[in-house]
Amino acid sequence: ARAINRALRCGVTSIEHGNLLDETSISLFLEKGAFLVPTLATYDALAAEGLQNGMPKDQHDKVSRVRDAGLEALRLAHRAGVKICYGTDLLGDMHRHQLSGLSLHAQAQPNADVVRAATCNAA
Repeated sequence: ARAINRALRCGVTSIEHGNLLDETSISLFLEKGAFLVPTLATYDALAAEGLQNGMPKDQHDKVSRVRDAGLEALRLAHRAGVKICYGTDLLGDMHRHQLSGLSLHAQAQPNADVVRAATCNAA
């Protein structure tokens, strides 16, 4: 959360990933009017296919924990009213998972807010 909070205090208006944000981060997002762009699909795809795509095992072991933290971060942000957009950061062979992040967002947000995150919030 320290890096997220520092970035927000320095005027950054969009935080990608944001998996490790905390309550202080939420306050800063709201104060600064910044956007959160979770990339949950990336972590989900890496958990499923990271090893076969060359991810070192020690990094792969952390992926599920970081994904779960990201889902909780999205829940916190949504409940607080942080502006949320949709993003993935998927590369190469994992591009086919692009839309899976929508169902992950739906675990933390109502469907209408998921659609807004991917459309008008991101425009």
